[in-house]
Amino acid sequence: MSIQEPSKEYARHLPLWVKTRAAVKGKYAIEDVRSEITPPAYNNRNGIDYRAKREAWWNRGIWLPATGRTHVSLLGMLGAKDPQYNLGANLEYMEESADGSTSSIHDIVKSISSDVIAVGYVGALVDMPSNEGGLTRQQMSDAKFAPRIIQYKAEQIIYYRTDDRGLCEVRLVETYEEPVGSTGLDWETKERVRRLWLDDNGYYINDVYYDAQLDE
Repeated sequence: MSIQEPSKEYARHLPLWVKTRAAVKGKYAIEDVRSEITPPAYNNRNGIDYRAKREAWWNRGIWLPATGRTHVSLLGMLGAKDPQYNLGANLEYMEESADGSTSSIHDIVKSISSDVIAVGYVGALVDMPSNEGGLTRQQMSDAKFAPRIIQYKAEQIIYYRTDDRGLCEVRLVETYEEPVGSTGLDWETKERVRRLWLDDNGYYINDVYYDAQLDE
């Protein structure tokens, strides 16, 4: 099995996630994925132009945004009161920046809740930049070094595995930007796979693969 190959469970659920997210977003998102939610059209089958019939069906249809309204309502109910949490003195920075950028811990909770309501599946990784030596408490409070919460959508979690210890492996698809040419003006979006796993001794290992090759 290739490191980039998704699990059978992922492949089975992905089309449903696409449809559900489109239904939450509304009419124009539905039009973008309509080829995935309608059966193929047969041209002139039994003397009937089914392509024209399907196009006419789409043109006269009116989208009822029940799914989107339900999503907004449930999310509003959850957000009616601020989440309760207790942060130690060295984690108080998360009230303003929990992801190493501009998202507070309240923003992270709302974003995770949104995905749980929409597709029922989301991931959150608590990690921090690597460092060769120990960090002082002051350095830990600096966004450059501090632990942060990284959210992964269902579509990024391509594989997971459990054993008698519980969750022991997760593979995540991430995107990154790479410069193209020498001008510094053009960038290309590429994908890499992050493998988080526990070895037999219980040590947590974070491997990154570029083009299916382990980054040493």
